[in-house]
Formats: sequence, structure tokens, C-alpha cells
Amino acid sequence: MNSVPMKFFSIYLLVFLACCSAENGSDKSKSSNSLTTEHFVMTWNAEETTSEEIEHASNFCEEIYAKTADVIGADRMPDGRINVLFRGEGMQPDGRKIPPNVDSSGQINLYRFRQGGYLDAFAHELVHAIRINRIPNWELFFEEGFASAIAAIVYPEMVGFPLFGYERSKITSYLMQQDYFISLSEMRSRHRELNPRCMLQTYIPREDFFCYLHATYGMEKLLKFSNSEKTSQIGLYDEIWGKSFSELEAEWKNYTLGLYSTKEVKKTGEEYFQKTSAKYMPICR
Repeated sequence: MNSVPMKFFSIYLLVFLACCSAENGSDKSKSSNSLTTEHFVMTWNAEETTSEEIEHASNFCEEIYAKTADVIGADRMPDGRINVLFRGEGMQPDGRKIPPNVDSSGQINLYRFRQGGYLDAFAHELVHAIRINRIPNWELFFEEGFASAIAAIVYPEMVGFPLFGYERSKITSYLMQQDYFISLSEMRSRHRELNPRCMLQTYIPREDFFCYLHATYGMEKLLKFSNSEKTSQIGLYDEIWGKSFSELEAEWKNYTLGLYSTKEVKKTGEEYFQKTSAKYMPICR
């Protein structure tokens, strides 16, 4: 993607913020504030975000950065600081949800949600920010799955979307047994269409699949795949894991369905959809 290089982007952002502050004059409540840490430039509006949230975020984000570097390798981390914007509430008055995201420059945009506050999605979005301008042939299905798998490793305490604190493999097994289950092959081929509107049915199984590959075959192979310039080519699965994508998918599905009793899975799945925010999210049928 064409984007401003990260080391210049930070300069542009700080100049922009300075201009905004000058325009607002003495009305400090409407001015943007910024904090520079070792690896981040954090920006927020005092009307939307508290100093306590930023203090916690500065420590948390550096901790997650260090853990991520330990997993994927310090040599894969960016050379400059990453910009993180705290943009207030993710749930809008009209019911719309604005999801956390990384833009084409590698800037992380975070929104606050009741479960997990600002930071539950940070580990996932950090992986995107690290890779977005470094990986050729960006393949959306893999990038989402890889980011979810790495986030699950470095921040297993996550309580927000998509699992809301429930065990991933049980919810995956429950979804597999529903008539609306979407196979990985279909997710991969129709990512742009399905991912935004069928989020529970895509994020959870996809994360579980790549966590399965990590747990079963080791991190070395997952990282070798992620660092290849051919992540968009389905033949790379066979090259790295010695099995085709469809064979790995079938293997993962059989393994997952055999983990728990049908009764246990049904009880957990129904509870998940009744007691968490998942009940408000649409299911694609």
C-alpha cells in the first residue's frame, strides 16, 4: 500500500496536533493531547479520554509490544514509533459500532467498549500495525487469523470481542455444529464479503485454526509462513506444513469436534449467545 513512511508520519502528526491546539486557543478541553513512550506516540482528546486511561495504556502497550517482539522476533518490529489514537466510545448513539482498526499508514485507532475498555483489541491491532507496510502480497484472511493467534498468545486475558471471556475451542465447536457455520475455505475465498458482516462466524474459527497450527506444528512454521512473500498463495500451506489447506482444515475440524461432549458444547454455546454481547451481533444464515 502507498503510505507515508512511519518516521515521517510521526512528525506530520505532531505538527498537525500543534496546529489544532493553536486553533483552539485557550479551550484546552477540545485540544488533542499527546504522549511519547519508547515505542508509541499516543494521542487523545481530554473530552473523550481520561489521563488515567492513558497512564494505564502507556504501560500496557509497552508490555504488549515487548511480548509481541519476543514471539515474532525483534527484527520484525518497526524502526520508528507507532501512532496510537484513542477516539472515544466505539458504540455510537444510533447503535453503530466503530471497530478498532489500523489505517494504511500503520496508525492504530482504538475505541472504548464496555468489556475491555480501549485496550482489549490492542494486541491484535498491533500485529496489523507492525506488518501492514512490511508484508508484500497482503492476504486478508491470513493477516486476520495471524493477528488473532498472536494476540491470543501475548494477551490471553482478553475479555472483549469476539469471545467475551469464553473458551475459544468450545465456542468454535459450537459454531461448527450450527447450520450457519462458515468453512475456512469459504471465509478465505470470500473474505471481503463475509468478514465485516459475519464477524462472530469468521473471527472465532479463524483464530482457532491458526492457534491450532501453532499448538500442533509449532511457532517456527507459523512464523515461516507469516514471513513469506507468498502468504496469498494457497500452495504455501502445503509447502510449510506438508498438507494442503483443505487437509489442514479437515484435520483441525475433526480435532476440535472431538475435544468436548456435545452436551457441554451446547450448554456453553447457548450461554455465550445469551449472556454476552454476542447476542446483539447478527448471524449470517
